[in-house]
Amino acid sequence: MRILLADDNPGLRSALRLLLETRLEFELIVEARDMEHVLAQVEDSRPDCIILDWELPGRPTRERVAVLRTLVPHLKVIAFSARPESKRGALSAGADAFVSKNEPPGRILDKIQKIYRQEVGQKGPSM
Repeated sequence: MRILLADDNPGLRSALRLLLETRLEFELIVEARDMEHVLAQVEDSRPDCIILDWELPGRPTRERVAVLRTLVPHLKVIAFSARPESKRGALSAGADAFVSKNEPPGRILDKIQKIYRQEVGQKGPSM
């Protein structure tokens, strides 16, 4: 699964990159620091999944998922936030999953793994 990681905190991006590199089925293809960078990168790289900091600078949060899906209709969106109260808004805006930054790091891998299994189940294993 090709993943785009979008967070304005370089330290957090680095930690998540290291975490994702422990799984062979995940390929971190690009990182972004703000919403404008995300939009440019999504269009160019066409990832399968984006881990999106819900408070990322740029467009209003309610528009983000819809705009991303106009560029890549199959894109899976995992909203990521230090504010657990953002969960309802992220999911109602169309995010496929929500992970609090306060949860253990393995939780983000669990969410990606669940989405990956759903994708493989729908498409069949790729050879």
